[in-house]
Amino acid sequence: MDLVGDVTGTLYMLLSRDDFEKISILIKNISHGEMSDDENYTLSTVAEIGNVLAGVYLTSIHDFSSLTIYHTIPCTAVDMIQSIIDETLVNLSKTVPDIFIFINEFVIKTLSFKMYLLLIPSPDSFDRLVSSLQTIRRGIHDS
Repeated sequence: MDLVGDVTGTLYMLLSRDDFEKISILIKNISHGEMSDDENYTLSTVAEIGNVLAGVYLTSIHDFSSLTIYHTIPCTAVDMIQSIIDETLVNLSKTVPDIFIFINEFVIKTLSFKMYLLLIPSPDSFDRLVSSLQTIRRGIHDS
């Protein structure tokens, strides 16, 4: 997902193939087998989970920093991590980006899985975020 507003950049949600399979099993159990082998249905579900998580994290960042930050509609890709994020790194002019990593672990009955959100802000946005957090930190120490 692309980030727009006061903070620009890219947001990725990553999970392993094993965890993808666990989500597929959960969907089969919930749908009583009606969606038994539909990988597209699982991809759609994963995209929606990512959409909800992105909304929660970006709203929290906004509430904490007062910076406007939105995300675009999620799209899905199944590939190795390097090939997925190469385009983002090229667009950042080969600078080494600062990355925020959010680790999410879900436990549903006997299955557990992890999803990772990578927030890769543009260099200007990173500076804006850090400046906002430093201002808040100074305000806390002054009170």
